[in-house]
Amino acid sequence: LFAHSLQRPTPIRRATICEPVGIRFSFPMTAAWFKKLSFVALAFAVVTLSTSLRADKPVWAGNNGGNANSGSNWTNTTNGQAPGNSDTAHIGNGSAAFAGNSTIGGLELTTDTGATSPGKLEGSGTVTFSGGGAGILSTWDSGEISFNTPSDGVVFETGVTLNISGAGNSHKFSGGSITNKGSSNWTDGSIDTSNGVSFSNNSGATFTNSFDGTISYDSATTRGTFVNSGNFTKSSGASNSQTEIQ
Repeated sequence: LFAHSLQRPTPIRRATICEPVGIRFSFPMTAAWFKKLSFVALAFAVVTLSTSLRADKPVWAGNNGGNANSGSNWTNTTNGQAPGNSDTAHIGNGSAAFAGNSTIGGLELTTDTGATSPGKLEGSGTVTFSGGGAGILSTWDSGEISFNTPSDGVVFETGVTLNISGAGNSHKFSGGSITNKGSSNWTDGSIDTSNGVSFSNNSGATFTNSFDGTISYDSATTRGTFVNSGNFTKSSGASNSQTEIQ
């Protein structure tokens, strides 16, 4: 069998591939077979890892007031589409204007390094942040939320966590409504309201304030409201937090 080769035959090992009760299967394991199986195992591990990681999040790249429902105004999208239920929408430079109802996994509202203006989420209809069924986190460390009418706004669904942070940063809330059905954690920065906005902390939801913060309002406009039907907790801080809305 090895007459054509002058090399010493590779010792044959046997590798078990499965062992049902009472049955044992095996096949010859040469060095060449071992290398092939090792490569297949490595390739499988890489594919498994790559499918378990989310792709780069969609990043807002439209002009101020650009159409946020158009995938052409976002980079790092899936098949050129606007952010969807499994995505985290990153808005850190200019305003993204939504029209109609949309469902997105999570939000990153911020101000990017080198941005010409802070990130802004605006428009009409309702933008729902669902968590994508995988607990996708939403963050708001600066920037603005401003919708056209009191019936327009954003909803953070049950099971979704919204972190409001950013030392010394302003979180402007200048139009529409925010509805929290999950868990909101306010750890830093001011919340500056205007134009009669409404923040609703729904039944079963939590809003936790862990520092001495201020919810202000622009006295030249209508005072906003904070409707608490859930659990509002001041968990830490040296003194009191202040709110100027009703």
